[in-house]
Amino acid sequence: MNTMKNKSWRLYLFLLIAGLMLQACGGGDGSGSKQQILSLNHAGYNNSTGSYQYGFNSISNIMITGQPNDLDWSRYAMLHDGTTYHLYFFKTGSNTILYQFGYNPNPAVFEYGYNSIRELTINGAPTDADPNSFAMLHDGADYRLYMRSIRNPTRIYQFTYNQTTTRYEYVYRSIPRLDVTGAPPM
Repeated sequence: MNTMKNKSWRLYLFLLIAGLMLQACGGGDGSGSKQQILSLNHAGYNNSTGSYQYGFNSISNIMITGQPNDLDWSRYAMLHDGTTYHLYFFKTGSNTILYQFGYNPNPAVFEYGYNSIRELTINGAPTDADPNSFAMLHDGADYRLYMRSIRNPTRIYQFTYNQTTTRYEYVYRSIPRLDVTGAPPM
């Protein structure tokens, strides 16, 4: 039981209630254009209740700062690499460019480019790879990106970050295609 409790508090930022919840707040900068201020809401697992609770053992709301103007707020994922919690968003209108944020504990914000490469490129994606359905993972050695197949929702394509080319590459150091079996029907 103690092991589960220790794992829970370390992963509270990564494991979020019903996925990531982003809140957009429109604000004006006086020039007539809309400025977006976004934040991340999250929950921690409570062993006593066996449920995720908003703000339990966690910061209930974290601001996202420094974002580029062309960031697509609707396509996002996150990972923890053992050092930094990373948050990723696609560039608006692109299926191959990701913006990367890192959690900066000093001001307690997700900051664009903090402890991370600001812009990442995805290379060699199959034609039916769905950039609207992606996930990120650090497996202890490699950074990985996953996209679901549009034609076959039980198929997942795997990409790995190549430090030499500084891109996420399909088929590089990975099993290119993973098929999910035995999942409950949708």
